[in-house]
Amino acid sequence: MNDNDEIKFTLPNSSNEVAEVSAAEIEVIEDGYRRIFSRESPEYFIDKGGAGAVYHLPGGFCIKIFFDRHDSPYSEHMDLGNTPIKEASLQERMSHSSFSGNVRVPKYLGTFEKNGVIQKNALVMETLDAHNLQLLLNNKNLPDNFNTDTFLASLEKFIQHMHAEDRIVHNDLFPRNIMVDKATGDPRVIDFGRSVDTTYLVENSIKLEIEERDWKLFDKICEEIYSLQK
Repeated sequence: MNDNDEIKFTLPNSSNEVAEVSAAEIEVIEDGYRRIFSRESPEYFIDKGGAGAVYHLPGGFCIKIFFDRHDSPYSEHMDLGNTPIKEASLQERMSHSSFSGNVRVPKYLGTFEKNGVIQKNALVMETLDAHNLQLLLNNKNLPDNFNTDTFLASLEKFIQHMHAEDRIVHNDLFPRNIMVDKATGDPRVIDFGRSVDTTYLVENSIKLEIEERDWKLFDKICEEIYSLQK
């Protein structure tokens, strides 16, 4: 990437949490961004999916770098999901959710700008100290502090609140997008790349059939977890 020195980390316009990212931490984030694009620090890599790759940075941050396929000449043939900017806006909304239970999403911290223009290829969030539920299921080994009934009841309440109050349908609630906090065993929900903002539908009393997908995927998570305990 050319002119990387012009890339600057920027907090969301709606953020009232400027103190949570210090000047020194901003330097770490901006340096990490440059290193990732220059491929200087391959050890930062965590994982990748169809829409992007996630990189860990020192200080408890991570960056999701998007493969923005919306500009591809073949985009009409792809199931694209959200644009990076839309995903960032939904994750920011969920970061400030009024949900009072023990489920949460990674806190959205900001993105980057170049010459005053917001870049649409990355977002910055906190790093979760958590296990990926899909990997736990694959290995058939849930952590000792994992309480199935508590975990699933908490996740169910979170989904109800997300639909009714946050007006978001996750739309991709597979086990790969559920994390298990290492310290508490509580659920953490990630990846809003296919999520849907239902505000317009709710305000215009349009039937929300799309919510059924979240519940079908939740039921499948329940089945997979309980199957390990037979």
